[in-house]
Amino acid sequence: MAHTPSAPETRPDGLSVEEFRAWVERSASLLGEAREGLNSENVYPVADGDTGTNVWSTVEAGRAALAGSTGGAGLPALFAQGSLVGARGNSGVITSQIFAGIAAEFDSGLVAALCAARKKAWEAVVKPLPGTILTAISSAAEFAERCEEKNKVDVARAAWSGAHRAAIDSALNPPVPEAAGVIDAGAHALERILAALVEVLDPASSPLEGITFTPASVTACEGESDGEYEVMYLLASNDAEKVAKLRADLDALGSSVLVVGDAPTWNVHVHTDAAGAAVDAGMKAGVVHRVRITTLASFVASGTRRVITVANGPGLQEVLEASGVTVIAAFESRRVGVDEWIDAAEGADEVLLLPHDKAGKSTADEALIVIREDGARAAVLPSRSPVQSLAAIAL
Repeated sequence: MAHTPSAPETRPDGLSVEEFRAWVERSASLLGEAREGLNSENVYPVADGDTGTNVWSTVEAGRAALAGSTGGAGLPALFAQGSLVGARGNSGVITSQIFAGIAAEFDSGLVAALCAARKKAWEAVVKPLPGTILTAISSAAEFAERCEEKNKVDVARAAWSGAHRAAIDSALNPPVPEAAGVIDAGAHALERILAALVEVLDPASSPLEGITFTPASVTACEGESDGEYEVMYLLASNDAEKVAKLRADLDALGSSVLVVGDAPTWNVHVHTDAAGAAVDAGMKAGVVHRVRITTLASFVASGTRRVITVANGPGLQEVLEASGVTVIAAFESRRVGVDEWIDAAEGADEVLLLPHDKAGKSTADEALIVIREDGARAAVLPSRSPVQSLAAIAL
């Protein structure tokens, strides 16, 4: 007779799906409360002040995926997939992988789930560094493994203690010198997530004493960015070799590279000066959609951002303009001239050119040189059709 694994809640350190759902709700609440404080601690990998928002948004995306679900054994996996698809930023993508590991070993108990989360998170990062959310999940898993009482309350509290210690230690052993004295925002966000778990399992402990926020100084935020742009997109691909090549190609183009998920859905993240090349690399690996390109330069806090593309018909022009895009009308497949791109970009501080054919890319590349010489931050993001241009307008 085949052995049937016990339901997770029958294990001493097992969670029920109801407890998991409550954990999600409490995590979203605590991250929402801590969001601005976490943003103020954001120095690594780039001081763009959005780690708190990104982790909170990622958890909210997973939470939204549970809406309407009646529960069941697949609930953690449903949350993990929702957080993967909706992940925001470097820390958000890693957070989605932490929950992917938890979902994979949910039935094996909390200790096994946290160990799987540690493995999944570290595997996601091409060039991992200590003093980050990765160190925090490692410490959480280690403390959970060492916990003598293997009931879920004590294991959860041990994991929180591990993340709490790692978050504080990140100020003393930072991933980069300019972050010294500042608690890593990603590690701090994970501490909040694990605090939520303890508070759900042991309501008498609520609220757990958190860590005082340590806002980064102006000097810490003046470190060089590891790329002008943060590029994120979803990739549909069943070709493991092409996905592996994409990871290598992005590593050559920039830093903070993450290509995570499972066939056919992958979440791609990179910091790079070559936004167009990063997206083009994805197109060679599969179908790219939900593209987000964000300027990382800390001094670009004001001014105008302009997305410019081409419409080859009045209907498409109307749809694009309704999306707030500057449109060059090139009906009947007319070739767009270099000067048209330059004129459309005049007066903008940040410019993204979206050609959708080879001729348009050629003139856009020429215009890019002039636009940058005029002082604007600019990039070319080529697409293969007007439909892909529409998909890319998620900036």
